[in-house]
Amino acid sequence: MSETLGRVIKWNKAAAPIAGLTDIQFTHNSESVDVTTMDDDGIRKLLAESAEVSTDISVSGIAKDYVLQDLHFDNGTSQQYADMDFTWDDGRKIAGSMNLTNISYGAPYKDKITFTASLQMSGAITLTKAV
Repeated sequence: MSETLGRVIKWNKAAAPIAGLTDIQFTHNSESVDVTTMDDDGIRKLLAESAEVSTDISVSGIAKDYVLQDLHFDNGTSQQYADMDFTWDDGRKIAGSMNLTNISYGAPYKDKITFTASLQMSGAITLTKAV
């Protein structure tokens, strides 16, 4: 990957971009399993296999429509979506079931309405590499 601008990444719901993004943060986690015992003379020993692998995503932006608010209220207690993905201009894509875990809006008296949202990937993640 060469240096590029963040704006090449799009967040999509059912292949339609979610408008207004100004920031996206991806956090890929791999939880280690510590198997250190007193026999290891104080040197940490980790299993090669992770206990759990996860991807969390935070987004923020300027509210341009009601898409996120509608998603939150229209689906009741089910906030898992299988039709969301993040795509790059070069064809790279991260897709899978995503839980929309929170949405927050800021509406200052004399400024734009902004939002932040958090997603957690659930189950297998599909990574399509750049062309």
